[in-house]
Order: sequence, then structure tokens, then C-alpha cells
Amino acid sequence: MQGSTRSPRIRSVAFIATALTLAMTVQAATLNVNPTGSDSGNCQASACQTIAYALMQATNGDTLQIAAGTYAEELTINKSVTLQGAGNTATIIQAPATLTSNPAVPGGSAGQKTTIVLVTGASAAMRSLQVLGPGAGNCGSIGHGVFVGGGATLVLDNTRIRLIRDNPISGCQNGTGVRFGATSTAQVGSGQILNSFIDNFQKNGITVSNSGSNVTIRGNTVTGTLASPIAQNGIQVSDGAVAVVDNNTVSDLQCGMPAPTCGLHGDWSTGVLLVSPGSGTQVTNNRVSNADANLAAYQGAGGPYAMTGNQFSNARFVNVWASDLALDLRNNVLSGSAIGLWAANDGTAATDVNLNGGNIITGASQQGILAEAGALNVNVHGSQNQFYGNGSGADNTAAPPAVTMNLSCNWWGAQTGPVNAGNPLGTGNPVTANVTYTNWSINNTDFLCVGNPTRNQQLLQAAQVPTDAPWALLMAALAVGFAGVGALRRRANLG
Repeated sequence: MQGSTRSPRIRSVAFIATALTLAMTVQAATLNVNPTGSDSGNCQASACQTIAYALMQATNGDTLQIAAGTYAEELTINKSVTLQGAGNTATIIQAPATLTSNPAVPGGSAGQKTTIVLVTGASAAMRSLQVLGPGAGNCGSIGHGVFVGGGATLVLDNTRIRLIRDNPISGCQNGTGVRFGATSTAQVGSGQILNSFIDNFQKNGITVSNSGSNVTIRGNTVTGTLASPIAQNGIQVSDGAVAVVDNNTVSDLQCGMPAPTCGLHGDWSTGVLLVSPGSGTQVTNNRVSNADANLAAYQGAGGPYAMTGNQFSNARFVNVWASDLALDLRNNVLSGSAIGLWAANDGTAATDVNLNGGNIITGASQQGILAEAGALNVNVHGSQNQFYGNGSGADNTAAPPAVTMNLSCNWWGAQTGPVNAGNPLGTGNPVTANVTYTNWSINNTDFLCVGNPTRNQQLLQAAQVPTDAPWALLMAALAVGFAGVGALRRRANLG
């Protein structure tokens, strides 16, 4: 009988590996936390009273089952554990009266370098609970609800982050709901924010920052503060960080400071802000509304960045603003604002906006598309989009090559194409000089792109049949007939 060819050494190694796996499985435990508990023992046979004590007893792989109640604690999670609450309105981790300043946490003053929950050097999860502020003072009293750094990974699921602000809300540059990574402290953090609620913050709802940070932000509701004393941002991706921002609802971010501090040419509160985002960042299938700028993106070297399937609506100033980077927009709806799409340039890189089909820009009281010259070129182009119901369909403030707007094969709201000096019979959304719009689409279903001024002339200025002298038509026909008979007789040598 043929024996096994595996050596005893290989068998023993396999046995040891299996034993270690089983040991690790056995070691994973559920630790219980309850406000009525006692901070003693290992939190397994009986509940502990505080989350911080349970974290000290936990080992990697453990789950902390946290009962309903309010826990006034400042936590550091440096183990790969799961914090499982009883619901995002039932289990509450609240900022204590005094927060500890931490040099690893980004911020200016000592009070700003604070966080209710710090996740560092581990892969953790927080589910079905709430992190609650506010800070104790009126400026710089709280930095973050949750900060993820030190190479840590966090999954934040069905969690609410609220009131991360001074008390009362102030114009100081602190108060972010949840942040991953920071350039200023050389911190990197990654993970996921899923199905969560972030509201009543002071500066930012969600921030992902620094090269190496990579976060999926999906299915969340981020709500700002109307008439805020500070320019807020719902979701910010910056300084080389990469994020997938997908299927979120972001709303109510408007700066309440008077012009010129806040205004069309001043500071904005933004729904989604991209500042030098990392390559691979994308914004898809979101609903962003009622912000000063629903999407603002600039200074990105890793584009084009994909913006697909979003609904940007009812911005106070502009639905989408782009500068010094390349955006690829597909199947987005930009509706209701002063300006639908604004392409500008501040001089760090050329601006390129590709309207790559299926986009609708409508309801802008001023310009559907505005392009402004800057230190470097601005290029807006694309076909098979719809521009209608705007004060102006497309407005180019400068001649090529500084600004080019190549918008042929688009629907301008009428079969006759846009109103323009070069298209005197156009009845669609107006366009200015230096906008290429022919051949436009004569419908918005199958996009037959055959529209041009000559065609309008043929369709709308056809020759009229005279009706005041029918005898003239008869005489002309007879003359043609006699001439034809004479020609036939000559060719046949007939007299």
C-alpha cells in the first residue's frame, strides 16, 4: 500500500497552524457594558460599567456589547475590537466635561486637538451607537467626534455623530464629526462610513485627509447648519486622500456670515468638497442640496475624477464648481441655482470638465454653464447632454485659447437650437460668443445631432407660393410647355 508522501514536519506545522486558529477563535469573547454594571472582572460573567474599562480587558477580536444608556467617556481604541451598541439613539458616548489634548490629533489650539473617540493602530468597528457633543466652551472646545489615525482602520456603521461643536456653535475652525487621517500630524486612517447620520457639526461632517488614507463613504445622511457662523463642509476629501463618496444625502450647508465674507464671490459652505484629492476619488449617486456650492472641486492632479449619477439641486450659488483639475461628469442632474456648472482656474493646473453624456443642467437663474479665464486654460466640452430652462445656457467670458467651450451635439431645449447671433432662428437656451454649439441635437430622446442655422432656414423660411397672381403661374407653365414642344420638333427635323 502506498504511503503518504508528506513529511512528519509538514504535518506538525499544519497541526500547529490549525491549533493557533482554533485558539484565536476561542479567545474571541463578548464583553458586556451597562450603566448599572461594575468595573471589575473581565466584563463577561457580569457587565462592566464603562466602555473604557471594558476596552482594557478586551483582546483583539473581542466584541463589546454596550447596552442602552449614556456613557460620558473619552475613549482610545487601539485594539481590533467591535463596539456594538443597542441603537444609534439608545447607546450614547458623550463628550465628558473635559477633553484631553493629544498631539496626534489635528488642530490649532489645545482644545481643538481633542476627540471623543480616538482609533489608532488597529482595525476596529463601531456599530449602532451615537457619539455626542458639544464641547464645554464657546471656541475651540472640541476637535472631533471620532478621529482615526496611526494607520488604523475603522468601520462606522449605523452610527450617529452629532453636536460636534462649541457651545454655542462658533465661527472657530474646529468641530468635525468624523475624520480619517491628517497631513498636519502625519496621520493616516482608512475604513468605511456606512448608513450613518452626521449632523449639527461646526466645521465638517466627514473629513478624509492625507495620502494613504482611503475611505468608502456610502449610504449616509449629512446635514449642516443653515445660516452657520462658519463656512462648513458636509464631506471633504483632501491632501491626496482617496474616497468613494456614494449614495449619500447631503444638505443644508449655508454660510450665514454677511457679504463679502460669504457670498457668490466670497466663502462658501459646500456639500462635497474635493481639495487635491487622491487618484481614484469618485462621487457617485449622491443627493446634494441646499448648500452654497453643492460640489466644489479644485487642485487635483490625479484626475479625471468621476462624477456619475448625482443629483445636485437648489444650491444657493452654484451646483458644481471646478478649478485646476479634470472632472468627468456623466448622468448627473444639476437643477435650481444661480449657476449650474462654473469652470474657473486659479493657476495650479489647467481645468478640464468633460460633460460625458446624460447630464441635465436646468433651472439656473443666471448661467447653466459659466467658464471664466484664469492663469491657465479652461476647457468645457461634451455631447448628448441637456441644457434648458436657464437664464443662459452657456456663457464663455473669454475667447480661445484661454477658454474653450465645445458643446456640439447637445439639446438646448428647442429643435431650432440655442439663441445666438449666429443662429437667428434659434429659440432654445441662449449661448454667448465663443461657444461651439453646432451641430446641435434636434431632440432629447435619440439625440439626432443635425441642427444648424442652414437647416433652420430650410425648415422655417421655405419659399412661399404666390397667391395674388395665379395667372402668372399659368403663363409660366404654358411658356415652359411651348418651349419644350419646339425643342422636340427641332431634334426630329420637323417643320
